[in-house]
Amino acid sequence: MHPSKRKGDRHELATMATLTERLAGTGLTVERTHDGYERDGGDLHILTSDREVLFVVQCKDVIVKDWRLPEWLRDLATQCGIAHTARGFLAVKRPRVLDAASAYAVCDVAAMAALVAELHRLRALDAENLRLREQAGEMAEEIERLRAAVDTGESTSRFSIMNGDGPDPDVLADPPGTVRGRQVYPWRRPREEVSP
Repeated sequence: MHPSKRKGDRHELATMATLTERLAGTGLTVERTHDGYERDGGDLHILTSDREVLFVVQCKDVIVKDWRLPEWLRDLATQCGIAHTARGFLAVKRPRVLDAASAYAVCDVAAMAALVAELHRLRALDAENLRLREQAGEMAEEIERLRAAVDTGESTSRFSIMNGDGPDPDVLADPPGTVRGRQVYPWRRPREEVSP
């Protein structure tokens, strides 16, 4: 294996291990792409749980005087298109620093602005979600309080027929001459008493 290829592979593997460690517990995975394809999809892919490519990572381990950021960023845009994602960054190894977590993550300002806007939208959604959960918790407490009041025989009002606080008007004897309702039906004799 060529020494520069070995150096590049070492940086890819270190970057993959670092990203895997940093993304642990998020449901995201990091995988290396296969070398030698004509359609280059980047060096690493950060994948969602349903295997959608979320980020393309292109790893670079070259001496500073050979950095070609404009060319690398153009290549990265092409790789993102091949991988069917809008996001990607360069993982450029810092000179004389072995820790891959200290590498530079490089993208253009438009990509960073899109990430910042997406982060802001997610934070706003998270705040709204928290507010709704708190509101739901308050509603659940109120429902539980009302359920406890019904279970103990108490009522939400001070006066209630159901609690025995007063007589039920439907079982009171009506005084003579009381008519209920708007329609009064006349008394009829049974059929056998009616003369032909």
